[in-house]
Amino acid sequence: MSANTWEMGRLRLYQYYAARAVDRPSTMEEMIPLLAAVSHGCKAGQYLQVFDEIYTRRINRGGLFLRDHLGAVGADLSALAQFFEEPWLEPAAALVGQQRAKVLSQVGLLLGLLGRVAEAEEPLLKGLEAFRSLDRWDDAAVAARHVSRYYLTRGAIAEAQRHAHDGVELASMHCGPQTQVGTYSTLADVLHQAGHLRNAELVFQKAEAAQRQCDARHPLLTRLHGFRRFEVLLSQGKHDRVITEAQESLEYPEQKEFLLGRALHRLTLGAAHMARAIEEGARQFSAAEAAIDTAVTELRQAQQARHIPSGLFVRAQLRRLQGRFAECRQDLDEMKEIAHHGNMMLHLGDYWLESGRLYLAERDFENARRALDEARQLVLRLGYERHRHELCAARALLSLVLGEQQAATSELSEARTLAREQGFLNHEDMLAFLDRQLNGFAQETWRAYESRTLDDIVQQLTQCQATSLASDAAKADDLAEALMNATRSAYDRVCREYATRRGDRPHSGDRRHWKAVADRLKARRDAAPDVPVTILDVGTAFGRDIEYATALGFQITGIDNSWGFIDLLRERERKREIPSGSYLRLDMRDLQFFASHSFDFVRHNASLVHMPVIGPGFSVDLALSETRRVLKHDGLVYVSVKQGPGLKIIDSGEGFGPLAFQLYTDTLLKAVLARNEFRIVWSDSRPSSRGSGASWLAVIAAPVEASAHGTPTDR
Repeated sequence: MSANTWEMGRLRLYQYYAARAVDRPSTMEEMIPLLAAVSHGCKAGQYLQVFDEIYTRRINRGGLFLRDHLGAVGADLSALAQFFEEPWLEPAAALVGQQRAKVLSQVGLLLGLLGRVAEAEEPLLKGLEAFRSLDRWDDAAVAARHVSRYYLTRGAIAEAQRHAHDGVELASMHCGPQTQVGTYSTLADVLHQAGHLRNAELVFQKAEAAQRQCDARHPLLTRLHGFRRFEVLLSQGKHDRVITEAQESLEYPEQKEFLLGRALHRLTLGAAHMARAIEEGARQFSAAEAAIDTAVTELRQAQQARHIPSGLFVRAQLRRLQGRFAECRQDLDEMKEIAHHGNMMLHLGDYWLESGRLYLAERDFENARRALDEARQLVLRLGYERHRHELCAARALLSLVLGEQQAATSELSEARTLAREQGFLNHEDMLAFLDRQLNGFAQETWRAYESRTLDDIVQQLTQCQATSLASDAAKADDLAEALMNATRSAYDRVCREYATRRGDRPHSGDRRHWKAVADRLKARRDAAPDVPVTILDVGTAFGRDIEYATALGFQITGIDNSWGFIDLLRERERKREIPSGSYLRLDMRDLQFFASHSFDFVRHNASLVHMPVIGPGFSVDLALSETRRVLKHDGLVYVSVKQGPGLKIIDSGEGFGPLAFQLYTDTLLKAVLARNEFRIVWSDSRPSSRGSGASWLAVIAAPVEASAHGTPTDR
């Protein structure tokens, strides 16, 4: 068959499919004949007619209908491939001037969206240069921002910033406000990723001004521009504004028709709900989960691989906060695969950061350090500063829980400096948590009482306990902080002597109480043998009970806020006397490190005795409210306290010196537990094993909803 005959056959097929198709299809099914027409028409040599009439006017309606409205990125790229003699080096010779430039630029954009980043560079740069040579300034400005986005995805932030500035300059000199919206928002996004949040805010304000010139009825930025704007607002901690504006923008007619923009706006809506839930402390994530899950589904439907990692990153954070670690890992694994395949370096940086935070939550500290080191290397190499304060906070948390005080303090200081210099407020909850763990609660005021004698502090606290005035409660909280700091310092000083005197094995009274607990926990383990029974030992000291519970077959984590005891625990870990990663340096009043409902059993063995009872929201009550949060709905808590009235200074005669003790009557202990939604299901009292004359009261309590459904009470 001759070449001419072949072309004539293709021409007839082109004419057949072009005539058969709907003029401007609105579904993929209707689009199939026109896509066939593109293929046959190009093979018949009708490149110009096919490009202008079929591809541009009928398929894409003069815009990007196939990509933006139908999410058919792959089909769009396949159609454009017909205009190349050898993809993606040079379009067919029949395409010249404007058509050639458009084909190159559009192909580069689609390759980038599909995650084929390495292939996108050459056509993008050729398209930009072609538009410049034709004095097509509007198209050149748009092409410049596409090139900027390409370099940003690869992590070449300096190149991305250069091309973004180029786009802004072209748009400012030659283009109207609609083009300026896109070029300004691209530059602002690059500045945001580079950590220049304040400058990004100023540039976004210019984008918003241009948007108002375009459409005063719809002043909010939409599509990708709106998504990038919302990301800046989230970095500024303005999640309430994002919720309001994202909900409003989702109702814009343009946004409803744009699949990717709808998905990304819904993603930021979910991220804002997540931030609000964290700030409120209740950690109710239902609104966030609904929006984020829908957004990830829509991102997949949009078929733009470049943006899917953004959705997976946000959802992985949510699932980590919910304690859904296996699902979090699945999202991160998929995110890594897409980012690695597409050489998307910023997404890889995000992967390593969130992977490190997940390992931290799982208490796999060796892998947490490795992941955070990988994140740090990428951040420093790329100049990717947007999440650097979060990375420093994660490294500070790792150092904190491992008892590395100097490193934790240094990393926290760097995180604070980075956040303060550029106005990043999205991680304030974590920075405040680290401040409290390292420096104490009420740290701005309690130091005024630090120089007081122990007698003076206890006397003033006793006076505060006698009144219910709010002003006295606040003063008592400051005094309590000074008291607990003094107690912590005392244990730092005597920790080794304390460990020697207490011995390696619980005394008979403690073993009896362990048996009461173990009988209940073993029943739980027998009912679900594949699920580990988890214990949190609060005030674990030198880890004697970690060793004991491990021997009983339970999975236990001990926490203590004494640096001295943490040093001892590290020594015991090295000697393999306790399991690796079985202890953390944390204050019991803030257990944000743990997800809600993480533990089957929380043990307060004498851990509350050095904290004064002040009232709801303070001291002991704060510790018990955190216990309530991390305890499973059907979990149990064990509390042992010294019996007696009031706050006393007691010297046991063992060489530890005088220490302040909060003593408890039966009535006081029941009241404190009840107002923190616990109900006693077992109790016991015993004399001191060291002959000090003080008796100890021990109880096992259940959350109110669990005990209200038939949990037996026994003595």
